[in-house]
Amino acid sequence: MTPSGQGTAAGRSRRGWAVLRRRGQASAAPAVPTPAAPTPSAPAAPPRRAWVGLSTTRRRWLFWTVVGAVSIGLFTVEVPLAVSIYHVPTAIVFILVAAHVAALPLAVWRPREASALSVAAALVLALVSTGGSHTAPWPWAVAPLITQALTLAMIAWKEVWWWALTAWAAGGVASVIAALVMFAREPLPASLTNIVVFANIALFTTAAAIVVRQLLRTRTQLAAERETSGSERARRQLADERARIARELHDVVAHGMSILNVQATSAPYRHPGLPEEVNAEFEQIAAQTRTTLAEMRRLLGVLRSEDGQTDPDLAPQPGLAELGALIEQARAAGAEILYQPGDALTQSVDDVVGLAAYRIVQEALSNALRHSPGATATVTARRDSRLLDLTIRNGPAPARPRRDTGSLAGAGFGLRGMRERATAVGGTVEYGPTPDGGYRVDAVLPVHAGGAS
Repeated sequence: MTPSGQGTAAGRSRRGWAVLRRRGQASAAPAVPTPAAPTPSAPAAPPRRAWVGLSTTRRRWLFWTVVGAVSIGLFTVEVPLAVSIYHVPTAIVFILVAAHVAALPLAVWRPREASALSVAAALVLALVSTGGSHTAPWPWAVAPLITQALTLAMIAWKEVWWWALTAWAAGGVASVIAALVMFAREPLPASLTNIVVFANIALFTTAAAIVVRQLLRTRTQLAAERETSGSERARRQLADERARIARELHDVVAHGMSILNVQATSAPYRHPGLPEEVNAEFEQIAAQTRTTLAEMRRLLGVLRSEDGQTDPDLAPQPGLAELGALIEQARAAGAEILYQPGDALTQSVDDVVGLAAYRIVQEALSNALRHSPGATATVTARRDSRLLDLTIRNGPAPARPRRDTGSLAGAGFGLRGMRERATAVGGTVEYGPTPDGGYRVDAVLPVHAGGAS
């Protein structure tokens, strides 16, 4: 199972010429001036700290803290102004101002109800203003105007734009009604001027909230489109890469296995008179190549499918139950294998874990046959409630294997593949030589994919 570590003399010669060629190019290349180091008198700027965004809970707490503080501040300003300047009766001033200010936090949940509450409270508050100086703004004092503008901005943020404009228009209509009702006490020109000021300020805040909301929504949509485009691009790249791998597998592996199958099948006819054991070995080779070709076709179907899946009847799904057949195939090929499954096969595992276990044992036995021909191999399986432990161990080869046996084996890709399969399901694989000159593979896989710690 130990990969071959020495290359041929021709390969060393080619590598030596490549090193000499690179050294010659490096010596002939012009020298590149090294940039001057910064002087001690000009220290480098400190790295900019990345902005750490607040969590959703903290943002919610911050939002309601700001809204609550603004509402309380507006309430504490509106009540004394309404009592001292506009002579609103004390018995109802707290109720009216509380209703008008409460529309601001209510707009977060119920923007439509908040718009009706704010307009009604502002209209009643203007009508009960029975006295006051004619120089004070009416029907919209400064504090109620700010409250109404903020409420309209919140409505525009939470509701559709046409409802926010409707709430703004309703506030203006209510102001005109109050001015017409109270024209005998309040000068109509001054009231209309105050209404125009309110309309402009409220319209500006409402329009600003609508514009900012649309900009943020457009930005979110653009980000979602970019993410979708990126995922689609990645999916297309993955599909193209899978198609390329499928073509390479078909052109290289499947083609070579097809030729091997044809040669093994036709050998008894092309060479009549061969001994029976030789014919039996050719039949085993032909059967193994047919099995390999069938799995190759299934794998190509998976790679060429759009979503990486194929018909379950065609999917390669060997598992723990097929380990016995795998051992028998290896024994038929001339391997001496001691198989000790214990009670590990009596309990089920996830299909993907069973497939990984099958492939790991298959690769380990293949390496044992390739690198230690004639050595005895032992396959042990142990199982508990959480883990499946597989051990494949072989002794040293009785005879030294051919030098080119390991070079045709994949240059360690099989060992890497075992580790990748185990990692994919949450397990581990350890392998290496033993003190007696053999090789050992230990695989620990979770019973359920991803369940190993």
